[in-house]
Amino acid sequence: MHNNSLEAFRRYGLPNLRPGSAVLEIGPDPDWLLRRLLEERGCRYHFADVSNAHPGLKGFVGMLGPYALDVDGDSFDAVVSANVIEHVHKPWLWLVELTRVVRPGGLVICVNPFSWPYHDGPLDCWRLLPDAYKALFEYACLEHVYSWHGHLVPVEEHWLPLHGPHEVTDTLAVGRRPLPESPPDGQDTQADPGPEAGHGEPGHPW
Repeated sequence: MHNNSLEAFRRYGLPNLRPGSAVLEIGPDPDWLLRRLLEERGCRYHFADVSNAHPGLKGFVGMLGPYALDVDGDSFDAVVSANVIEHVHKPWLWLVELTRVVRPGGLVICVNPFSWPYHDGPLDCWRLLPDAYKALFEYACLEHVYSWHGHLVPVEEHWLPLHGPHEVTDTLAVGRRPLPESPPDGQDTQADPGPEAGHGEPGHPW
């Protein structure tokens, strides 16, 4: 993971997570960078990867396929991923599964590269902007809480041959699984109105 993605998660993703939260990371990078941040914050760390690597490590969660986690629904307070969604063939199905395993009121937080050139892993399908996340969250029945897109820190020197010297940009988005709605007193309602798109922080363009 490059530094701009990591800094975006540190500034705009991590503050949403409370100490003691059970957090599942999808597709951890080889250096476990998000794990370090999450454990420093006091989160209870779990991880899953489609390769099912490291099954003996504490916090391992198996995957039955690219869109199926081997865990009960409502298991985590948050699911996070960094530089993974661009490699997912059908991210709308992937996000539905992430929504399933997060508890009502819990969060799904994704960050992805935007300026980065093609990098297979083994697929490289998407470069998402905030409006793309709003559409995907709506499909997955997540409320849009916050989106950010931009540049924070320079690209690292060792990435220059791949990325080039131009400004590196990334997108981060936070979605929330809605809480069940209680019907008004004396009324019995069966209809599910579905989540409405949220808004970013005050003053933020998204």
